[in-house]
Amino acid sequence: MTHIVHAPDDPLFELLVDAITDYSIYLLSPTGIIQSWNNGAKRIKGYEAAEIVGTSFRRFFTPEDRDADEPGRILRAVETSGRVETEGWRVRKDGTRFWANVIVSQVRRPTGELLGYAKITRDVTQQREIREALDRTVRTDALTGIANRTQFFESFGELIASATGRVAVAVIGLDRLKLVNDEHGHPIGDLLLRTRAADLVQALDDPRSVAARLGGDQFVCAIPFDTATELSAVLDRVGAAFSTPLPVGQDYVSTTASVGVAVHPDDATDVDHLLIDADLAMSRAKRTLTAGPQFFTAELDDAMRSRRYMAHELSSALARGQMRLVYQNQVRVSDGVVVGREALLRWDHPRLGSVSPGVFIPLAEATNDIIVIGDWVLTEACTQAAVWTDGLRVAVNVSPAQVARDTWVDELRRALEVSGLPPERLEIEVTESALLNQTPDTLRHLMDAQALGVSIALDDLGAGYSSLGTLLSFPFDKIKIDRALIARYPEDVRAPSALRAMLTLGHTLPAQVLVEGVETLDQLRLIEQQGFDEAQGYHLHRPQ
Repeated sequence: MTHIVHAPDDPLFELLVDAITDYSIYLLSPTGIIQSWNNGAKRIKGYEAAEIVGTSFRRFFTPEDRDADEPGRILRAVETSGRVETEGWRVRKDGTRFWANVIVSQVRRPTGELLGYAKITRDVTQQREIREALDRTVRTDALTGIANRTQFFESFGELIASATGRVAVAVIGLDRLKLVNDEHGHPIGDLLLRTRAADLVQALDDPRSVAARLGGDQFVCAIPFDTATELSAVLDRVGAAFSTPLPVGQDYVSTTASVGVAVHPDDATDVDHLLIDADLAMSRAKRTLTAGPQFFTAELDDAMRSRRYMAHELSSALARGQMRLVYQNQVRVSDGVVVGREALLRWDHPRLGSVSPGVFIPLAEATNDIIVIGDWVLTEACTQAAVWTDGLRVAVNVSPAQVARDTWVDELRRALEVSGLPPERLEIEVTESALLNQTPDTLRHLMDAQALGVSIALDDLGAGYSSLGTLLSFPFDKIKIDRALIARYPEDVRAPSALRAMLTLGHTLPAQVLVEGVETLDQLRLIEQQGFDEAQGYHLHRPQ
């Protein structure tokens, strides 16, 4: 853009320009010599007109820009294009710097003669600081102050472009954060996250490395390396950083971390897939309680693909009519009379075949599909049991996620009402793990269910979670001994003593005691001799 000046010496025009104090406005000769000076220029740059007019505008530039001939570049550009807009550091008379927005335009007489260049400068330092603060906010994790996912993606791209060797991406899952929050409160949990973030940054002593928080209890770091030994040393420091006890008052909070690693370019060449691969490896480490980092492998990828496929199919299994219930008899040990049946869920998939409950139930719990599936099982079992002519009770397993919901007792009541099943014919089975991870409302919900007339049984006692506190936390109507104990008999001579102790404990509470997994005549005779109340297993009845 070229400005045409008709009367450059007009005093009214000069007064107008001089009255502007928010903008530095002055005229440059074609060679960059300052020809005029307004009050805005004086305020922004600190020079009086008498000491600056007739000198080169180069003095406003930093030494770095003068060495790079930035003033000459601007003059050449405006000479060619007629107008230039740019931003950069400029220097005041007192030597301080400010960030300037600069517009330089050609000024010509009506005849076309080049008079010089009009230069308008505005101090936008504050605006720049605001932009940078917002930019930092967008790229920084608010809680820990380290980089967030957005910044990690950008920094990783720069790291890959400059790396001469390989780069490992490690996803780090902080274990037990929920437990810390529950036991010590969220402020301590937040302190733990901030401390671990700082420890992670310190563990990465290579300035090229990048550390970030992905969110929740997950962190990530990118580690350039040349040898496996070098990478192993860094990962050892990362593991140590996440396992250092955190002082909290007179106590200490101890944590560990699950670490999954993927390597560029071996496993993937883009950051999205590297993060996915490292996250898969981290999940494997968390599930298997692997000591040390878990590296991504093709076998792990295949397993996770299969898991994702199964999760996808599971989400629509009910709608496709692939779920069904079978029942296993529960027998009174003293006389062999059938006193109840346990509802067992089966999934028949057209491609996967009959999928084991031991596979799809944990998957349903992980994907939260267990809520819909569990509600269906409860309603279906009540409906089917209501038409049994023998009037036996039906036992139904419920997941921790179901019991924890505020609506669970209402759904239980509705299932009984819709089916017409009397409450005393329904037995709800909950595992010890459900009580170990209970919400404050879990026990209240179980008590409300018991108040309806429904029996509550503790399932899988002795499966590895056992504690006396669990048994005393609720007045159970029945305790079911996990099949793992009776399976040891007769090979393990300690099995009878362990079973007898469980029986004594159960009757002391008091509660009926049932043994699961009775598969041989010898096992049945043992529990008969010891005086157990009930039993179930393949020796007595196969699910059908």
